Amino acid sequence: MRAVWFGIVFSLVAGCRSKNVTVEGGVLEETEGEYSLLFTLDSEASIAGENVGFTVFMLDADGVSTEADSFTINSDVEPALEVTDSVLIATVAGSHTVSVTATDAAGVEQSATDTLEVTGAPAAVVTVQLSADEVHAGELIDFEVSAADSYGNVLDTSAAEITVDDAVSLEGGTVSATTVGDYVITVSLDGVQGEAAWSVTPGPAANIDLILEDTFLELGDETEFSVVVTDEFGNETEDPATVGVIEPGVTVTEDEFSFESEGVFNCWAEVTGTDIMDVETVVIDSTGPSLDVWTPDRGTWTSESMVEVTGYAEDAVSD
Repeated sequence: MRAVWFGIVFSLVAGCRSKNVTVEGGVLEETEGEYSLLFTLDSEASIAGENVGFTVFMLDADGVSTEADSFTINSDVEPALEVTDSVLIATVAGSHTVSVTATDAAGVEQSATDTLEVTGAPAAVVTVQLSADEVHAGELIDFEVSAADSYGNVLDTSAAEITVDDAVSLEGGTVSATTVGDYVITVSLDGVQGEAAWSVTPGPAANIDLILEDTFLELGDETEFSVVVTDEFGNETEDPATVGVIEPGVTVTEDEFSFESEGVFNCWAEVTGTDIMDVETVVIDSTGPSLDVWTPDRGTWTSESMVEVTGYAEDAVSD
């Protein structure tokens, strides 16, 4: 396509001695004069920071071309292009219209343009931004990924690889975890990594467990206890708990129940200020039942290995 375009310029210039042919955006515009400027880029696209060769020629009215000795190159996107005699470097991503101006032998300023599509260079910086750095278990955190090349061009991150711990749920632009701990999200693009960390703390209290060290007890025995409060995911919380016994006859200390009478005792623990409760039942029955035997008569002798008796048994604690 560029070779054909050159031929058109040449034929127009050669046939129009009294006209100046200016190349602008691929369109030839005739102006008064004897010279025209020819400017071509070696490529229509480049990566930011990449060398792009170019040629600048001045054509006289006879179509004879000479390399321009002095010229100025500018871009509408990046004013400060890096330019040498035959190479330019664009570092700003975008659609550039590159223009050249030069003064011909008659002292008339000539101009020409070409286009260059510049894309970002490989990533130099990858950043992960979290909406919070500490959340309760199960809560979602939004995250955003951004990347830039060494020239500051913002890059597309849709191809970035995202890695999280096995305990983390990754869905769309959110992460979450139900287990208390510290977590990291890592994003990789073009071999460059960025990461962000957050912490998961227990959620609100959802359950309480009253744990007795021993449940086979006699009158006067004591047993130690512990209380564990957890959130809905089983993470232990630091919520305060209150401990007691519904029935009288039990002494409660900081970590111990002492049973001073017989009976059925309902030991309880609750998350203070809530209706979240656990109850453990303890039976203290050290005294045997009272028996009243009706048959056989008292003092009856037998040689049998088993004897059926009838009567009445009464226990103050057991049914």
